[in-house]
Amino acid sequence: MSLVISEDIVQASGLSEKELVLELIILLFQSKKISIGKASQLAKMPLLQF
Repeated sequence: MSLVISEDIVQASGLSEKELVLELIILLFQSKKISIGKASQLAKMPLLQF
C-alpha cells in the first residue's frame, strides 16, 4: 500500500517530506498503533537510534 501526501500538506507542515513521514511514524508509535521495532524499521533507523 502506498500513501500519497499532497505537496500542499508538505508545504503547510513546514517540514520536508522525509521529516513529515518520520513525524507520522512517531505519532503511530506514541499512540501504540505500531511497535517500536516496526517504527524503527519504517523509519529505516536502528532501534536504539529511533
